[in-house]
Amino acid sequence: METQTIAAPDRALPPDVARRVWVVVAAYNEERRLGETLRGLCAVCPNVVVVDDGSSDGTERVALAHSVWVLRHVVNCGQGAALQTGIDFALRQGAEVVVTFDADGQHAADEQWGKAGGRLVEHQEAWAAHQALRDGEHLLLSAAQRAAAVMSLGGDLGK
Repeated sequence: METQTIAAPDRALPPDVARRVWVVVAAYNEERRLGETLRGLCAVCPNVVVVDDGSSDGTERVALAHSVWVLRHVVNCGQGAALQTGIDFALRQGAEVVVTFDADGQHAADEQWGKAGGRLVEHQEAWAAHQALRDGEHLLLSAAQRAAAVMSLGGDLGK
């Protein structure tokens, strides 16, 4: 499968976000709806990669009009392959969290991002508690906080 890198965003990325959280959008013939989706995503996340999965319409042109990374499959390979291409790319850029997002405007970016951001914060708090307990530090955690930390980290706190 041949993938081309078409364009990279031109804005400076905040280091604490740039290396950690990326959004991947697989797009196939989404010229009419992609622009609105990308406007919403770019307002809430600086790291967006669009994989144009061999579209025959203006999907690539619309993506290039936004400050996002644009990758293109020369032929249509399917949504799964497009998402995998985008995820692989994001991980090579240093992503620790990858969020996939529909190109068709079915979901509002700010609403979905708020939910994902909340889960990310919860996970970071649980991870910090996990690391502190593994390192022998004593923390005052409520039972609920400890349970959340155990559940989000696979139940291995304190080992």
